[in-house]
Amino acid sequence: MKQIIYILILAFTVSCNGQTKVGNLDKLDLSDIQKATISLGPKTEMDYSGEKLRSIPFEHIYLLVDSWNAPEKVELRKYLPAYSIDIYLKNGTVRSFRLSDSYVKEKNDYSAKINQPNLGDKIWKLSYKY
Repeated sequence: MKQIIYILILAFTVSCNGQTKVGNLDKLDLSDIQKATISLGPKTEMDYSGEKLRSIPFEHIYLLVDSWNAPEKVELRKYLPAYSIDIYLKNGTVRSFRLSDSYVKEKNDYSAKINQPNLGDKIWKLSYKY
């Protein structure tokens, strides 16, 4: 019986490895950004047609950069995003972000609570169609 408990504790410890990195968000540098696009909802293969994809003017990209680099808090959260933003960097890489009303996340489910409510709505209204 003791061995089963030890095995369960070991399995739980190993499965939690790497899930405690709260607050380690990769910062965005405005000078590294080439362009950015925004699309409605979660990304699908239909995002690149018609009204669903817009370009964000460079002078408004700072709204996301400032919010991402200085979040109120970082927490594990699942949500269906209202907007998807792709940031194209000068070195050829693309960083993808998902936004809800008050949260933004990048690679995983660690979400940054941003200090600008409805940031996605603001950026969408400031962006223009391709």
